[in-house]
Amino acid sequence: MSNYTHFNLSYDDAGVAWLSMDAAGRSVNVLAQEVMAELIAAIDEVAGRAPSGFVFLSAKKRGFIFGADVNEFELFRTAAEVEAHIAEVLEGFAAIEKLDWFGTLRGRVGVTPWDRGLLYVTGGLAYGHASLSTALTRPGFSPPPAPANGCG
Repeated sequence: MSNYTHFNLSYDDAGVAWLSMDAAGRSVNVLAQEVMAELIAAIDEVAGRAPSGFVFLSAKKRGFIFGADVNEFELFRTAAEVEAHIAEVLEGFAAIEKLDWFGTLRGRVGVTPWDRGLLYVTGGLAYGHASLSTALTRPGFSPPPAPANGCG
């Protein structure tokens, strides 16, 4: 079992890797730079062990991943800094791509207690090869505009 600041990685008796995300100090999971770096390390660890399965889940009660930490955007001052950050994100996608076989299992049972209710059962199983491709174009970068009122 491996522990990270924002993730918990464990393996069950069947060899399935369980990676739960819980961004420390935040009410929701966001992909801050520190979190992304740790995700890459955890995925590399999983890929190195070649598990029989992989489950990636949220330990937060609200949602899974809410996206990037937009507060970090104001830290970038040059185009080179933006490009370096984008390269780190793409490295994360490349790490996930190392896990090229994925499977899912889904099930649901519903019951309604009134007269004209509907009882239903649904389920599914999918397993297949996954592939991810990314492309990086040089983004335009300019400092934020001055306030319209001339202050600041």
